[in-house]
Amino acid sequence: MQTECSTDFDLFGPVEGQRVDIPMKDSSDFGNNPIMTARIHQIEGELHQWAAKPVELTFDASATDLFSMMELAHSYAKRSAAFADAIRRLLAKEMIVPAVVVGRALIETVAMGCLYLHDMRRLTEAGDHVALDKRFSKYFIGQKGKDIGPVHQ
Repeated sequence: MQTECSTDFDLFGPVEGQRVDIPMKDSSDFGNNPIMTARIHQIEGELHQWAAKPVELTFDASATDLFSMMELAHSYAKRSAAFADAIRRLLAKEMIVPAVVVGRALIETVAMGCLYLHDMRRLTEAGDHVALDKRFSKYFIGQKGKDIGPVHQ
């Protein structure tokens, strides 16, 4: 049994105005575990919903970085959704090794998104505006003119 999952994402990113059907295998592909299958579909559905939401603030955020902070948080969801779709397409073509490579990118994207949200929350709650600005800048634009280094320092 095969079902279809429609998405607006191409193998490597969004395709504006194009719907793509991605073949989804039945629960036997997940070891005949209907609970795991349902959870996978739920996670993918919620991820796509969150990635599709526009960044909206209920107040005027001009002269602040709040909109950019929210936009960056959403970018992690958008990238994760695109990676998940790419993995589905690769698996449908039985391209296991590339799917695993993209899976690693998905794991790293989720991890960095979680770390970003944790750092922003922690520094906001601490009220340390200088450290918050510095940390956000490191996530958002990196450190121009400096050697590349890990974000989690």
